Amino acid sequence: ADISGLPHSWQWPEPVKMKAADGVTDIYGAIFRPSGFDPDKKYPVLEYTFYSNTDAISTPKNAFTDVFGGGIFQEIMAYAELGMIVVTIDGRGTIHRNKEFAEASYGWAPATGNIDDRVASIKQLAERYPFMDLERVGITGFRGATQALYALLEYPDFYKVGVVMAFEDSRLKSAVLSECFEGYSEQGKQIAITPHQFAEQLAHKLEGKLLLIHGMVDMFAPQSGTLRLINAFQQANKDVDMLLMPQVDHDIPPHSLRRTWDYLVTHLREETPPKNFLLTLK
Repeated sequence: ADISGLPHSWQWPEPVKMKAADGVTDIYGAIFRPSGFDPDKKYPVLEYTFYSNTDAISTPKNAFTDVFGGGIFQEIMAYAELGMIVVTIDGRGTIHRNKEFAEASYGWAPATGNIDDRVASIKQLAERYPFMDLERVGITGFRGATQALYALLEYPDFYKVGVVMAFEDSRLKSAVLSECFEGYSEQGKQIAITPHQFAEQLAHKLEGKLLLIHGMVDMFAPQSGTLRLINAFQQANKDVDMLLMPQVDHDIPPHSLRRTWDYLVTHLREETPPKNFLLTLK
């Protein structure tokens, strides 16, 4: 391929291998560094997660391509260019491995990718790469990626900042995207083999900064899931930030992406972003 058009200081992603939280299972991911990367500096760490179902993985397997034709790869690279080390990790419960690996999350869709595995992996990577600052760890992902929320709630001492776009509550989604991974719901009681708590039950554990983004005409991820969260955080006396977009469906328009960048730069890099920076689609 002709790479002459890439910036002079371009950094190719690095595939990495770690051990899962069980200390036995091999898991894989990738590290994305910003252009002009300096190994002698300390960089905040941003984890990028893709989806909340077991039918996809977070880590692109080729340069400039992924399950969405390259959009995820480019989005991750853009986050890295904000001056962060971005990691993607496919923990237990994701596809393209053996049956036992995939079934690790059966019964509870937000367990996809196993947050325990990802925390363990980031700690291993930080020992390998001292430029990763574990005092500044954030998480975000593709629309509907619930792991960003559960990471903040289950590991409040580790993840400090999170942005969640179009939160998907599995109780409210289409059956074809929830029941096949979790079992059916009967009279409001979830039939599942994996012990879990819903996000609103964990709202009191929030310590970090959280931005919730949702389109108000989203036909894929019901807004009621996000509104339940907002109510739970208010009841727990927790402060969260939110961006509700009146005419946006299940999408990531330029304004919400810019607000996500601003949020991460402000609270993860601890710097002031350009005011009202205009993102355009070309």
